[in-house]
Amino acid sequence: MRFTTSRTARGVAALSAALIAAVAVPSAASADDALDLETVEALPLASAPFSPRHCDADSDCVRGDAAVDEATGEARVLAAIGPSIRGEALDEEGLPLDGWAELYTWSGAYVDYVAVSDGVYTFDSTMTPAGDYKVLVYSDDETIASQWAAAPGSPMPARITVAFTDPAAVAAPDVELDDADATIWAYVTPKATWDTGTLCVAFYDAYTFESQSTADPVAIDCAAPGQALGLDRLDADGIYGMRVAKKALTTAAAWKSYGGDDYWYGNEDVIWDSSAVFLGGAGDWWLADAHFTDVDWTKSGFEAISWMVNWGYADGFADGTYRPRTSVNRAQMARFLYRYAVDYGDPTVETPLAPPFFDVPESASNYTPILWMTQSGLADGFPDGSYRPTSAVNRAQMARFLYRFAGEPAVDLPSKSPFTDVPTTASNYAAIVWMTEAGLADGFSDGTYRPTNPVNRSQMANFIYRYWSAR
Repeated sequence: MRFTTSRTARGVAALSAALIAAVAVPSAASADDALDLETVEALPLASAPFSPRHCDADSDCVRGDAAVDEATGEARVLAAIGPSIRGEALDEEGLPLDGWAELYTWSGAYVDYVAVSDGVYTFDSTMTPAGDYKVLVYSDDETIASQWAAAPGSPMPARITVAFTDPAAVAAPDVELDDADATIWAYVTPKATWDTGTLCVAFYDAYTFESQSTADPVAIDCAAPGQALGLDRLDADGIYGMRVAKKALTTAAAWKSYGGDDYWYGNEDVIWDSSAVFLGGAGDWWLADAHFTDVDWTKSGFEAISWMVNWGYADGFADGTYRPRTSVNRAQMARFLYRYAVDYGDPTVETPLAPPFFDVPESASNYTPILWMTQSGLADGFPDGSYRPTSAVNRAQMARFLYRFAGEPAVDLPSKSPFTDVPTTASNYAAIVWMTEAGLADGFSDGTYRPTNPVNRSQMANFIYRYWSAR
């Protein structure tokens, strides 16, 4: 299954998605064990590289120095003078390619993009004030994975430091995109106990992994919490373990010596208990992991909850839990859908002179989402002037909210209800039929829909995630 999302919403261009395989990492490092894993479905998405090539003598560029930072071991390119960043991008045959390059701060914030034309791109001085950057290159061929500008043999993007403001340029490492490679975009959250401005992710080859003190990561990226991390130049047929740490670990040696707090994909403490990341082919893919003590990869809602939280539609609690079995109330439902609508549009809300509901004051944290829900016709208040924000949302009401949110699409209503407890005369009949036909919800094996059952936080994440996936 593939999805798309906008670059402006996520800060990553041409982002498509599929499902990351949820499978246990093998307890031994043999290829046979890894290949015997029973995988679930794939998650796809879809980047630029490094050799110390610099602009030639006839250009307005100056030669920068490729160096290794003695303190961290990072490969860095330091501008001798000037803020512009220029680079070259080639295909797997060494020929210039067309596409685009994206500029990110070293902490992972998207800055801007420029075209790659005939293998060359330039970020001019208006885009590159003094600071540390990294560059990602895409081909116009969306089946080819993006790639960071990186030093030869380095698993980490090159850190490009712009130190002065003179009108000159430093060359980024060359990029050579390979149509057999894959890139993973990881969206991760820190543990509730972590107070950190940096998250780092490392990918390990599950076939050869023996211990974290001896295994070299094959890909590394670091960014501020809330930013996507790009792990590139991966084997499209590989199986990987993903490790998340709260410290800036930018070299293989740093990861091997690190003994601090971390977690593995699926919210496990050791790789052997975690979920493996199985790539479904070449190109860009994504996965999400929201760390909660009460949600791990073995739970049916793990993927949807991780997506909801990393996309900013839902939050966890201060104690590090998500509380997946807690019922969703009407105020929370309004917040979930309003945040989604903000991400994919511009929801209009008119602020009235006085609150329309006596039980939703202006000071309520969900005041604006509730106004939007009712003004947009997605929800109604009650005749007594209340909204009843703390009332639980049941399966029938949830169907109606999402059906209206989708614009009440046409649906062929069967003359005989598919569910024994949902008559054709029910006010939510069309919404429930649409929900099940669209694959957003299922009935039960006894032929019921159970419309009055309350919806919990895990189920709601699944419903909204399926809605997004089916767009």
